[in-house]
Amino acid sequence: MQQLSIEQIRKVFGRDDLDIVFCEELSRLLDMYMVTFKIDTPMRRVRFLAQAVAETGVMSTGEVRVRENLNYSADALKRLSVYFRMHPEQAKRYGRTKEHKANQRMIANIWYADINRPAHLRLGNTKDGDGWLYRGAFLFQSTGKENILKDIRHIEKMTGIRLIDEHGNVYEGVLSNYMLSILGGMAHWHRTGMYKLESTNAITNKINAGLPDYKKRERLATAQRVKEVLVA
Repeated sequence: MQQLSIEQIRKVFGRDDLDIVFCEELSRLLDMYMVTFKIDTPMRRVRFLAQAVAETGVMSTGEVRVRENLNYSADALKRLSVYFRMHPEQAKRYGRTKEHKANQRMIANIWYADINRPAHLRLGNTKDGDGWLYRGAFLFQSTGKENILKDIRHIEKMTGIRLIDEHGNVYEGVLSNYMLSILGGMAHWHRTGMYKLESTNAITNKINAGLPDYKKRERLATAQRVKEVLVA
């Protein structure tokens, strides 16, 4: 397969102003690791990029958001989180209102803390501050200490790039740059077997099984648009 151009990547993301540094890294890493991470057929590349577009936020400046945006209103927190629905005073205190901005650090530390989640939804966030440290990361927004460390260890396994120190701590900056954001997405794709799946819906369900049907239809439309760009 041909290496993607900057113009193609910008069309895929639907942004003419998409950060050129991100575009160059995505093009380079897809070309370098497409076989390693099984993004090695035209349809696998289409489906990988369609999910990346759906999961990755782009700021008004064209920069790509490499960490999860938790700028939720108080009402949104109550709608999206059982914990905040049961604790509306905390939703009002930390969510965005007319009186104050969202306290994103506190939202993450409360929402993603294992102590506040049912057993089957726990993320390995057992220490104070883990929620914020291990909020959504990489192209597919892996969330929680267990998931993020699995992706990081898979990067190490497949590329030899060491990202965790001898004490088991992630090196500073690993979760906050384009190169590792892209590699993390590739690692998640490969580690979870998404490359084996034969449809966009199956991959969407692997990433986020709780999406409503209209969101799944949006991802199918995104995949079709990406396909049209890449085969044009």
